[in-house]
Amino acid sequence: MKRIEAAGVCGMGGAGFPTAVKLNPPPNKRCEYLILNGAECEPYLSADCRLMMERADRIRVGVEIMRKVLGGPAVRIAIEANKPEAIASMEKAFADIEGNVEIVVLPVLYPQGSEKHQIYATVGRIVPEPPALPIDVGCVVENVGTVAAIANAVERGEILLSRVTTVSGDAVVEPKNIEAPLGTKYADLVAFCGGEKEPPAKVISGGTMMGFAVSTMEIGTTRTTSGLLLLSKRRVFQYGSGPCINCGRCVRACPMNLNPAEISKAVEADDIKSAEEEYHVMDCIECGACSFGCPEYRTITQMCRRAKASIRARMAAERAKAAAAKAKEDAAKQAAAVPKEAK
Repeated sequence: MKRIEAAGVCGMGGAGFPTAVKLNPPPNKRCEYLILNGAECEPYLSADCRLMMERADRIRVGVEIMRKVLGGPAVRIAIEANKPEAIASMEKAFADIEGNVEIVVLPVLYPQGSEKHQIYATVGRIVPEPPALPIDVGCVVENVGTVAAIANAVERGEILLSRVTTVSGDAVVEPKNIEAPLGTKYADLVAFCGGEKEPPAKVISGGTMMGFAVSTMEIGTTRTTSGLLLLSKRRVFQYGSGPCINCGRCVRACPMNLNPAEISKAVEADDIKSAEEEYHVMDCIECGACSFGCPEYRTITQMCRRAKASIRARMAAERAKAAAAKAKEDAAKQAAAVPKEAK
């Protein structure tokens, strides 16, 4: 655990949550299932698939370490059916492993890489609404890249200083999966792939659904940079957002059973309170399905992100205020406890 923490290992699938914290559940919580997330369900991205094909042995070592830390839970390795080479490689690497270990081949669905949805698809358990976590239903989920990093940290003492990133899109000369040092400029990744076929109309950091458009190639990679996509004019188009027509497509698309239409309207009206308390915007996983299906091209996902950022800022301010009040109270108590002679 100390080596994992010292190496800076974190969730490499998206959120970047510290792995040492996730592997140290509360005393009253027990991990019954360790789930390896190898779904990688966003279009274009194949870094995890490549890792499973070429470094399944490192993933196995990481699994053995995590089983020891977590007290020997059952292991489920979740891989989508469109990755037959990865499935074959992982089956070979885990063929002689002891204990309750299974490779679960999942149907190709988006957003199957989401932690809560993968738990349900793999072991049939439902994580309650926040603040509940996967450990509350006996599960710990880790990305396969994180598991390989755990093996390197514990067995070799390697700090997490690099990761595999997919560089793809129709504007790249030769798409590749590249293991590059953290902080590598996007421009250098593209140059390593032979450069640009043509000037890209849009550059996305991450996947097409959950990634962010960027305006410069001078940005450096991080531990959660899963992909870099360069798309030509043929793949993108300019659009303007229109008013909600109450068609309900975003509601049908939402994997969290939210009402994205009402959330977006509340955020447009700066009614963050309603978005939080009435429409539960904090449950949003920012998968982008609502925006993708909207016939009016409304930026619903971005509105959800805006609301969540506002809520987090408010919560941070409240915590800071409470901490300051407590410090003031403690100081007053200490001052009152000092004998008169000392004063």
